[in-house]
Amino acid sequence: MTQSLLWAVTWHVCLPRATREAVGGWTAHLLLALLVPCAGMFVAATGLLPSSFAMACLTAAAAAVLQGRPARVVAAAAAGIVWGWPVAGAHA
Repeated sequence: MTQSLLWAVTWHVCLPRATREAVGGWTAHLLLALLVPCAGMFVAATGLLPSSFAMACLTAAAAAVLQGRPARVVAAAAAGIVWGWPVAGAHA
């Protein structure tokens, strides 16, 4: 349950906040309205699957792209690919 809340914070706080800074408040509210009712990411995070970790890391990387923080993008994407899902690194 704790891991699910951690990933939920990543998806439902970090990404809309970065969207608000990059694009605007209305788009961030729309993104949040689309993310909240989607239980798939919350349920997937409780499975402790490597792809769930990669999904959270790449979401954090997307938020860092919107914030203009390239070092954080590289760190989050590398963590997701190396420790989460090495198969994704082969396709990137």
